[in-house]
Amino acid sequence: LSAIKKIKEDNKVKALLLEVDSPGGAVYESVELYRALKDLKESRQIPIYVSMKSMAASGGYMISMAADKIFADTETTTGSIGVILSTFNISKLLEEHGIKPEVFKSGDHKDLLSMY
Repeated sequence: LSAIKKIKEDNKVKALLLEVDSPGGAVYESVELYRALKDLKESRQIPIYVSMKSMAASGGYMISMAADKIFADTETTTGSIGVILSTFNISKLLEEHGIKPEVFKSGDHKDLLSMY
């Protein structure tokens, strides 16, 4: 973020080339970088280019979306802005063995990924 701030204040910079090589990361930081890049592009009217290296997934891909153009090699692994989550449902197995789970929760969706 400090580098983006310096670029924003330096009128000699005419474009930004960002190399992205990331499997992702935390959502907050990814959004923060994406917004900072969008703000830089809008306030300075400079083009932003992204060169994706071996991986630009999840947060790495999200950051890349601020660019005017994205360049990726055929071997670059990219995509997956967002989340995929899997869980098991063992309710029938528990039922077959006479086990009844008790769930105590403080909100409607707190047990969204419950296995029961």
